[in-house]
Amino acid sequence: MDIGDHGTHCAGIIAGFGPNVKIASLKHLSGNKFKDLDNWVSTMIKAINYADAMDIKIVNVSLGLHKSQIGDRPFDSQALNDAISNADLLFVTAAGNFNKNIDLPDDVIYPASCTAENIITVANTDKDDKLYESSNYGVISVDLAAPGTDIRSTIPTHLAGEGGPYDIKTGTSMSAPHVAGAAALLLSSNPSLTTQQLKDLILSSVDFLPDLQGKVATSGRLNVAKALRKIRTSVKIGDIDGNGEISSIDYAILKSHLINSNLTFKQLAAADVDGNGYVNSIDLAILQMYLLGKGGTSDIGKNRIYTYGDIDNNGIVDENDYILICNHINGTGQLSDASLFAADADGNNVIDQTDRILIEKYITGRITHLPVGNQ
Repeated sequence: MDIGDHGTHCAGIIAGFGPNVKIASLKHLSGNKFKDLDNWVSTMIKAINYADAMDIKIVNVSLGLHKSQIGDRPFDSQALNDAISNADLLFVTAAGNFNKNIDLPDDVIYPASCTAENIITVANTDKDDKLYESSNYGVISVDLAAPGTDIRSTIPTHLAGEGGPYDIKTGTSMSAPHVAGAAALLLSSNPSLTTQQLKDLILSSVDFLPDLQGKVATSGRLNVAKALRKIRTSVKIGDIDGNGEISSIDYAILKSHLINSNLTFKQLAAADVDGNGYVNSIDLAILQMYLLGKGGTSDIGKNRIYTYGDIDNNGIVDENDYILICNHINGTGQLSDASLFAADADGNNVIDQTDRILIEKYITGRITHLPVGNQ
């Protein structure tokens, strides 16, 4: 059980990023101050090793220990760093709340100041996109900032007041779970992302803020939507011209395509109104019925999600997708009309060796995302 309400509050922030988020609670502190300090590194390492053994891909660590709190106690920071580095997971941690530059030797914070490549350390910004007054910072140790000021989230039910099991809190402890939750959302959109791809995706998608220059490595604040757009998109079924409406113009465009084959890959995806992957006269007939007000149970008007590179549309970009594009290029297989959109890695409406090479690099972790995601 949460000793107070801190862990529950952080968990609620993460859970807010999606209905399918699963959270495992790993207890690091017992509430006995002296015992916790003596065993701080060993219990943290046990938690990290357990998470790794259970194949947990993202951990949120909204706590930290300042160098001054360690005193003369033995503290093996290298063992802690090694445990983080050796774990196959993204380690998201809070920068701390002392208004200190944790790059400086006298103000290091553990684990925020650890140097493992799979760490993301997070500072706190307020509603005005300013670095919050108590937030730690460090252009080397701190990667980005995220909202952490006046955050409303869950608390244990036995602590609930008149407002229910919710409370408002401020600190980098609230900022870190925003990043962890964002990472979970991204990973759910493409579960084949490596830890390094996931980290790079988050850090390369920040919004640059003047107040963060010289304070955090990216000079930016988390932008979940921008990161998500790099790996997936959506099309509105039936909205072939992409103007947000479904009209007789879309019908005319589809009718013309059946004669001249002149749709882009994205338009093909929108024109596949029956969802069978192919665009033909059946789709035209369904669209016509919809425009006449006789659409029945048609999915026209709904959004269909496409993950770039997920050619077989099974929710993951992997070797099967690479095989499919190879077969399409060498003539031993053919991609459906709708899947061409997912296979077009560079977004130029041609499926060729460039797309094959890009998807191979993406699957093997050599690039963070496909170039089409930048468009």
